[in-house]
Amino acid sequence: RAANEITADDVSDIMARMIGEGIERQTNVVRAFLRASFSYGAKLDNDPRRKAEALRAANGKASKLFAIRGNPVADVPRIAEFDRARDRVLTDDELRLYLNSLGSLHPSIGALLRVALLIGGQRLSQIKRVRWTDYDDAERILKLRDAKGRGGIRDHLLPVSDRVARILDATPRFSEECYIFSTMGGETQIDLSTVSNAVAGIARASSKTSIKAYSASDLRRTVETRLAQLGVAKEIRAQVLSHGRASGVQEKHYD
Repeated sequence: RAANEITADDVSDIMARMIGEGIERQTNVVRAFLRASFSYGAKLDNDPRRKAEALRAANGKASKLFAIRGNPVADVPRIAEFDRARDRVLTDDELRLYLNSLGSLHPSIGALLRVALLIGGQRLSQIKRVRWTDYDDAERILKLRDAKGRGGIRDHLLPVSDRVARILDATPRFSEECYIFSTMGGETQIDLSTVSNAVAGIARASSKTSIKAYSASDLRRTVETRLAQLGVAKEIRAQVLSHGRASGVQEKHYD
């Protein structure tokens, strides 16, 4: 259907189906994306500059692109309890079991997850995108691109330890332009859902013992918590984990 035919009831139905599947935080994320999309369409329709161009092109008749009369998401409430900050932190034993379990995965997926953890709890969405051109093996620097938060994309430079360097050195390098972590000979990235599901699978297997379930974001939180316990300054932790582009993010979700 056209955008201007979507109602609040349609949006509510989408969110209700997600909640029925046990999805929580992502339900609010989808709502936010939808609200932003309708807002974008409405503002574009009513942009006087665009209308002026349309008037010139259509001999005095201004056209609308979407004809959105109101934002259907505005009357659908955000589920406040789904945005609560998580506080799950893995113990040493849980973290050890997680690392040992990576050996059962596809070598490229296991390598990606090892590097993401050992290089400072990096976001999987950023690690999976790195190419060999992003790795300076002489200077031992890995460059990620951080598009999260306000201010556009920025380079996120990370020092590579001996242990991470050994993992990278053992990874096949098909060409400098290839992705470092790939199940397709470096030609394509590993899909984010594949990596996240690998973590979820290990967590599910672990939960059959006495271990409480965890997710990839809990691993990232675990890294920051342990760095704090080791006495690493907050400002350095913020640089390592690439925080700082939205106020309060570090305290609310990680520290």
